[in-house]
Amino acid sequence: MQRRILLGATLLFAIAGATRAAAEADADPATAQMQAVEVAGVQPGPSLWRVSRGEHEMWILGTVTPVPKRMKWDASDVASVIAESQLVLRPPTMGFKADIGFFGQLALIPKLFAARKNPGKQTLDQLLPAATYARWQRVAKRHLGSTRSLDKRRPIFAAQALYDEALDDSGLKDNSGVLPLVEKAAKRAKVALESPNVMVKVEDIKGLIADFSQDSLDDIACFEKTLTHVEQDLPVMRKLADAWAVGDIDTLRATVVTDSYDACVRSLFESPKLAKYGLANLRERMRDAWLTAAEAALGKHRSTFAVLPMGQLLRADGLVAELGKRGYTVEAPGEESAATEPEEAATP
Repeated sequence: MQRRILLGATLLFAIAGATRAAAEADADPATAQMQAVEVAGVQPGPSLWRVSRGEHEMWILGTVTPVPKRMKWDASDVASVIAESQLVLRPPTMGFKADIGFFGQLALIPKLFAARKNPGKQTLDQLLPAATYARWQRVAKRHLGSTRSLDKRRPIFAAQALYDEALDDSGLKDNSGVLPLVEKAAKRAKVALESPNVMVKVEDIKGLIADFSQDSLDDIACFEKTLTHVEQDLPVMRKLADAWAVGDIDTLRATVVTDSYDACVRSLFESPKLAKYGLANLRERMRDAWLTAAEAALGKHRSTFAVLPMGQLLRADGLVAELGKRGYTVEAPGEESAATEPEEAATP
C-alpha cells in the first residue's frame, strides 16, 4: 500500500517556513521601526474576484501571509457564496509517496532530521560568505538571541527559524487560518472540495535522502533573501497584512510584491542532482494542475469557489491573468466587465 511519506512534509515545511511572498520596502533597515501590527479582532478580509464565461462563474478569495496575529477573519459572507456553489477548489499542492510501508517511514525519521544539517558537518560561519554571516549574527541576535542551536543547520533551515521569530516579534503569524474555515463552510453546506495536486512517486527514497544530505544545495540565495526581508521588509509585510485584514484592495494592488519563495524552491527542488527523482518542473506542473482543474470546474459548474494566494490574483503572470488570456472574463473587486455594465439611457 502506498503511503505519503514524511519526506514531503519535512521538505515542504522547510520551504514554506523559510520564505513567503514578501514585499520590497523603501524603509532604511537602520531606521525601520518594528512596531506590532495594530489590526486585531474580527476583520472582513478582502472582497472576491469573479471569473466567468457565459452563465458559469468562479469566485476567488485571495490570501496573504503573514497576517496580524490577533486578527480573526469573518467568514460569513464567504460561507454564503460557498453555500451557493457546487465546488470549492483549493490552492495547488504537491506531495511525495513511496512504497516503503509504515515501518519504513519510521526508519527514515533519523535520516530526515540529519538532512537538516550541512554536508560535511560544516557550520554556518564556515559555509556562508563573511559579510553574510556578519549580517546573520546581527539580525539573529535581535530576534533569536543565541544561534548556537542553529550553527550546524543548513542555511534554509536557519533562515526558517529566523523568519518565524521575526514574524512573532512583529505581531504577525504565518498561518491566516482561511483555508480551514473555507473547508469547514464547504463541509457544512455539503459542497465538494477538490485539491489540484502534483504527486511525485519516488522509487528510490533512500537514494533521494542520501543525495539531499550529501549535496551542497544552493540555498545561500534563499538565506540571504530571508535576511533582507527580516531587515527591510517587515514594515511592508505589516502594511499588506493590515490591507488584507480590512479588505483594502487598492493598497494590496499598489504595493510592489516580489516572490522570494522562488529562491527557496529552486534551492531544494531544482538541484540537477535531484531531478532524477522526479523533482523537475514542479512549479510548472502545479500551475498546470490548477488551471486544468479551474477550467474543468468553470465548464461543468454554474458556480465554483476557489482560494489562491493574493499574488496569483494580482500579478500579470498569475493564474487569474492566465484565465483572462484564455478568454474568461476577470472582474476584480469593485470592477465590472463591459459585458455586465448597464447600458446608459438614450438621450431623448
